[in-house]
Amino acid sequence: MRKELLRRIKGLTVLLMTMILLWTTFGMDVLAAETGYVIVFQYAANIPNTSLYPGLYTIFQGDASKFDNITPNTSSYGTTKSNVINAGFSAIQGCDDIEKANGVITLPSGENLAGKVYVIQTSGGVKYYENGVPISTGAYDSFAKKYSNLSKIELTLVEEGSTVYRADITSSIPVTAITVKSEGGASEINIGKELQLTTVKTPEDAEDPEIEWSSSDESIAKVDNNGKVTGIAAGKVTITAKVKNSSPEITGTFQVTVLPDDPVSPDPAPEDTGFYSGLKISQKKGNIKVSWDKYQGAARFEVFATYCGTEYPSKPNKKTTSNSVTIKKIKGKKLDLAKNFKVYVVAYDSSGKNIGKTVSSHFAGKNNKTYKNPKEVKLATKALTLNKGQSSKISASVKMEAGKKKALGDDHTAKLRYQSTNKNIATVDSKGNVTAVGSGECKIYVFARNGLAKAVTVTVN
Repeated sequence: MRKELLRRIKGLTVLLMTMILLWTTFGMDVLAAETGYVIVFQYAANIPNTSLYPGLYTIFQGDASKFDNITPNTSSYGTTKSNVINAGFSAIQGCDDIEKANGVITLPSGENLAGKVYVIQTSGGVKYYENGVPISTGAYDSFAKKYSNLSKIELTLVEEGSTVYRADITSSIPVTAITVKSEGGASEINIGKELQLTTVKTPEDAEDPEIEWSSSDESIAKVDNNGKVTGIAAGKVTITAKVKNSSPEITGTFQVTVLPDDPVSPDPAPEDTGFYSGLKISQKKGNIKVSWDKYQGAARFEVFATYCGTEYPSKPNKKTTSNSVTIKKIKGKKLDLAKNFKVYVVAYDSSGKNIGKTVSSHFAGKNNKTYKNPKEVKLATKALTLNKGQSSKISASVKMEAGKKKALGDDHTAKLRYQSTNKNIATVDSKGNVTAVGSGECKIYVFARNGLAKAVTVTVN
């Protein structure tokens, strides 16, 4: 037993010493040589019925550091192949008839060939083009060149009956990194909504990689094969894009926040009392200015503001006796004008009694790359006269800001909202249908998503 153990230790020691000797004698390349490919081909007879010899090619594999040991003999296909073998390379594909290969020489699949390809053309008769740009002007120029990013050579006859062929060499620069970005720069979506993600490759002129997408938590958000994210439940999730078959692994990530449902704000006023005013929003120097109409009986105001998809604060952002405020921060932080906002105003009389509140205004920040805001509410008529029990529909539309960006959706609030200042005189439903209830005069306000408003005067006989 003891002798056997000593024998094995001795054997391992000899193996270790041999490896160290090889390492010190020949360097790292002995243990980790970089694979190189050598392509040698003759003519380009991929078109039938020509006077040329059959087009042949061979692909060799070996140590890329030995490229300089090859002596190309561009006048002899056989001699050049022998020189490649003598330099330490082994044939792995060929001698195939190029005609049978449909004129296309493709390198072995599943390998990253960047910086490891050497092409030798023998016997002349070929004009070379690299990515469509000619790199050899003579009809019979011989050719030998090292490539850093070659993936295939496609050979075609320049002219029927000619002895000159065109070799289109396709080079493919490998991707070294990717980043993930979203459509419009958004990173938040509501439950049930979608967000399109895309990748940006480095370097820019690299070939487009095949991407595999995944979500860190599919109970919060799912992502399909094309990078489209769908919100499932409130929370945060990391979406990962991976270059398929990359080694070492090349990935990019993007964090998506799925917001809780943001329901339409309730009507602000019961019966015939309330604060019926439109809201005007302007955005300058990173701040938001909110203004409203003067209102009889109102002595002071409270303004509540937050980002869409989050709950309104329990305490007002601003208090004022004026008819406008400037909001500079939300939750103690500077405003992110790339996001969407919502705001409403509460009015109080001089005794501190709550008169009512405006509708909730939903609007896009001026730096939002996806959404734009209403510019004006347009009415077909400014007045209606009805008899008690009669009905009529208000015809209204919204004019949007210029540009190709889109309007906020109904998941924020309705495109148009309607309110009656006195429901004992006339009522209005969510579609703008007005019903005369009792004699008198009131107004029906029509609000856009961002709080802009116009009023229709309703007279009931």
